[in-house]
Amino acid sequence: MQTLNLVSFEELLDLRNRAEPVTIITKTVQGKDQMTSGGRADKETGEYPNRFFGKVYRVAERPVFIGANYESCVNLQREREEQPLFTDGSLEYFHAEELWKGKGLPLNKYIIQHMEHGELYIAYKPKLTADGDIINKASKYYWCEEDKPLTSKEVKAMETWFKPHSPMENQGVDKKVPWRTLKLCNLLQIKINKTIYGVQIESQRVA
Repeated sequence: MQTLNLVSFEELLDLRNRAEPVTIITKTVQGKDQMTSGGRADKETGEYPNRFFGKVYRVAERPVFIGANYESCVNLQREREEQPLFTDGSLEYFHAEELWKGKGLPLNKYIIQHMEHGELYIAYKPKLTADGDIINKASKYYWCEEDKPLTSKEVKAMETWFKPHSPMENQGVDKKVPWRTLKLCNLLQIKINKTIYGVQIESQRVA
C-alpha cells in the first residue's frame, strides 16, 4: 500500500476534477471538539471529571464525498424541496458563512488551512442513508496509552459526555445537508475507486 505525504496527497487530489465518493479511515482523539470535560482538571492529578476526556481515540471508517461544494449541495437540496422562493417564484440562493469566522483559507477545492494555528483540513460531505442518517461503516474506541479497546460499558459511560451536533439551521431546508472538516493529521487511509492509500501528514503546514 502506497503511503502519501502532503505533496503526494495533493498531487493525487489534483488529478480529480469532480466530486466523488471515497472511503476514509480516521483516528481522532476525543477531546473538546467531541465531548465536555465536565469541569476543571484536578490541581494535583490533572484529571478531569470526565475520565475519558483526551484519553480515548476513535478509529472510524466513513464513506464520504470529497471535492463537493457546500453552497452548491445546499442549493441543490433547496431546489429539490422547492424552497424558499422569492415573490417572483425564483429560488433564493444560499450563501454559506465564512468557515471559522473567516479564518479558513482554501488551498484548493479539497484542502483548507486554519490561518490562526496553521492546521490543515479536508472538507467532505458524509454519505447518508435513505432516512438521512450519516453512515459510519465501522467505529471503535481505544484508550490512548494502552491502545486497548473500550468495553461496551465504558463506551456507554463515555457517550453521556458527548456534545450534540449543532444543527445547520440557516440552510433553509427540511433535510439538512451535513458538512464536515477533518484534520489531515487524523486521516489514516483513503480509498479512491478500488485503490487504498495510507496517509501520513504532519499536523501543520510550514508557510
